[in-house]
Amino acid sequence: MSAPTPEGIQSKTLQTVARCWSDPEIKQRLISNAHATLSAEGRPMHSGSH
Repeated sequence: MSAPTPEGIQSKTLQTVARCWSDPEIKQRLISNAHATLSAEGRPMHSGSH
């Protein structure tokens, strides 16, 4: 399995942020715990990333 590309990571992040506009639950989860929410949505997070 290859490492995610910066473009792929950015795309996943933007998709999650876009979902916040139509899904209040995702928005609240992102506000409450961005790291866990982005990880659950498929955006790889590294230790120390904020």
